[in-house]
Amino acid sequence: MKLPVATLQGLERKGILHPTSIQIQDMITILSNQDIIGIAFTGSVKIHVCMMPVIIFVLEQEKWLPFSKHKGPYGLSIYASQELAWQTHGILQYYCCLLQ
Repeated sequence: MKLPVATLQGLERKGILHPTSIQIQDMITILSNQDIIGIAFTGSVKIHVCMMPVIIFVLEQEKWLPFSKHKGPYGLSIYASQELAWQTHGILQYYCCLLQ
């Protein structure tokens, strides 16, 4: 996949060198604009793969229509627990900081 160099370096810093089977399946499905239900063990880095298409979309949008500071883009994810939502927030912040 063509991902920004900063994103690839960020994945490498987190020890993610090769995608897991759930990541491969989910990424293909998500990028095909289809819904998924993925079941995998804790620690299989599912959140990363679900957020990568969001990051890719944001970068594409930024290229065509630059955003003002603190003015978008926005996305909505729904989680079963507050802990999972905070984990996702942390991951998005991590990659967004790398891309600035």
